[in-house]
Amino acid sequence: MAGAHHLKLVTGVESTPVRRRIPALEDYSPDDVALIDRALDWASPVLATKTLKGGEPALAHALGIADILAALKLDADCIAAGMLVQLGDTPDMLNSIRQRFGGAIEALADDEGGSFALPRLQRARQAARRGAELARSALLDQER
Repeated sequence: MAGAHHLKLVTGVESTPVRRRIPALEDYSPDDVALIDRALDWASPVLATKTLKGGEPALAHALGIADILAALKLDADCIAAGMLVQLGDTPDMLNSIRQRFGGAIEALADDEGGSFALPRLQRARQAARRGAELARSALLDQER
């Protein structure tokens, strides 16, 4: 165990909290992970107090979205915005997102804005649905 820990220290490949919480980030650069980590740190206090209409905790949902977007190899801006989209429901929050993360992430997180990047999120959602359908189909084939 000490050898594995030493290897992490020597290579600089540490398992950050965000990497543990969003497993699909393993291939992302340290700068990308740092951006996603900042978004998660900033959003977590608010998301931890919210529950979605279906009863799912908002923070768990945001982490799930981030993991799906990372698995689809979307860029760090899309992943950060995917976690922040639940917070972008007021002009004040969108302004805060813009100040902390920039206009591109704010545009992505603006669910009502019809922004240039919204189609990327829609394609990601569609791809995630197709992936889930394929997984279900493969499980059904295995059961047969």
